[in-house]
Amino acid sequence: MVIPTLDEAAGIAATVAHVRAIAPEAQVCVADGGSRDATVAHARAAGAQVIDAPRGRGPQMNAGARATSAPVLLFLHADCRLPPDAFTAVHAVLSRGYEAGGFPIRYDSSHPLLRVVGWLSHIESRFTSFGEGALFVRRDAFEAVGGFPDWPLVEDVELRARLRRRRRLGRATGTVLASPRRYEAHGVWRQQWRNISVYFRYSTGTPPAQLVARYEAQPPARALP
Repeated sequence: MVIPTLDEAAGIAATVAHVRAIAPEAQVCVADGGSRDATVAHARAAGAQVIDAPRGRGPQMNAGARATSAPVLLFLHADCRLPPDAFTAVHAVLSRGYEAGGFPIRYDSSHPLLRVVGWLSHIESRFTSFGEGALFVRRDAFEAVGGFPDWPLVEDVELRARLRRRRRLGRATGTVLASPRRYEAHGVWRQQWRNISVYFRYSTGTPPAQLVARYEAQPPARALP
């Protein structure tokens, strides 16, 4: 398992402990992009392998994948929680012949828009898989499509697009609990509009560096307790 981090000291220990609780044998690699807080120390204290990686989710997750040896890779956002039977669900998807897959999400919020977004995430399509908290893929398939692009944003959308072209992308049962912190920090409707705008620009060929500029201007969101 690979968890990319940047200044996640407030929540990374709980995330690693959560993974350890549901899969004690899992290799957990935290790929840190240069945190200025105590993320690295907290991750190591919680029992994770920690590596330094070039900043950016794509480069960080690629570095984490190279640092692990598992035949199946699971990439988890630092502020998300897997369902208790996550690894059983992953095995079930892969045993049906798929090479990769994701989980539906449920935001830790009662906001109606976020409930709708969570409901749509149960549908496997390129329009409903943006910003997911967990993605799993066989290592050979991951390497066959070149891993994540070295982008700081929408790198997961691009990887899923590459895997989808191989027609080997499935959907796991159970839901990932996702933090609404970015929505809460910037406004739910405003953030959703930004997400849609970024996806539209990505799909029409806007360079990733221009896409991420829209996010770097925003203040940092709070961590998951």
